[in-house]
Amino acid sequence: MDANELVNGVVVVDGNRPVGLIMRHYLDRYLGTQYGVALYFERPVSMIMDADPLIIDTSIPIEQVSQLSMSRDKLKLYDYIVVTRENQLHGVVSVQTLLDTMTKIRMEVAKGANPLTGLPGNLTIEREINNRLTEKSPFACICVDLDNFKSYNDRYGFENGDRLILLSARLLTGTVRKYGSSLDFVGHIGGDDFIVLTHKDKAEEICRRYIRYFDRLVKNFYSTEDRNVGGFYGINRQGQETWFPLVSVSMSIADCAGHCSPEHLAETTAQLKQYAKSKFGSIYVRDRRKS
Repeated sequence: MDANELVNGVVVVDGNRPVGLIMRHYLDRYLGTQYGVALYFERPVSMIMDADPLIIDTSIPIEQVSQLSMSRDKLKLYDYIVVTRENQLHGVVSVQTLLDTMTKIRMEVAKGANPLTGLPGNLTIEREINNRLTEKSPFACICVDLDNFKSYNDRYGFENGDRLILLSARLLTGTVRKYGSSLDFVGHIGGDDFIVLTHKDKAEEICRRYIRYFDRLVKNFYSTEDRNVGGFYGINRQGQETWFPLVSVSMSIADCAGHCSPEHLAETTAQLKQYAKSKFGSIYVRDRRKS
């Protein structure tokens, strides 16, 4: 430590398994007294090391590491965080590095988040899909799209349209959190389009629950008259008067296994979305074709 001022601590290991931590201020506390050096000269390091440092595995999310770090005893607040992989020493992280990284992550998330819902936007969605494809772990991609949303916006205004988008986003997030898994991802593609990445065994239950909740809650966004008759007459994009039923939701499930490519996933989801939107009312469809 005297030879390198940048080294503020060392990890004590048994083999390659971390068993303790000595920070620079530990040594100053024990050896900086009048008789400190003489008292601890040639004594085992276990006498002055912290035998219970914060040790985390590389798989733990950085947000959780930050919470654990900041909840430590005040005397340990700025100690190194010991990082392991399969219980073997992998390295250390300083609190400063952790905080700097958290700041960068928050800035990236804010930059890529949808301004209305706060959900991850297209840059983050693309990165998340590519990461899962690279890992070659099977997953299901659920595309969520609201039907007749433009006609709702035209009749009730953009403010109410934004409220409906917010309901859709919060309801989707809550449904995925309750019926999906901790590794699931929810993103906002834009407008009334959302995406969910989940385990293939969770996909259909998420869709069933979401449709049930959405169809019940969306009625609250209509006038009593429109709600009672199930819709209203409006002008379509061709300038013709058309009957528009209440906003419904189309959900399409595309399964992606190890051989899946971004192009294949995009083509499959586009086909499924078109098929789902051709059906009346809220519905989910799944690609049953054998690849």
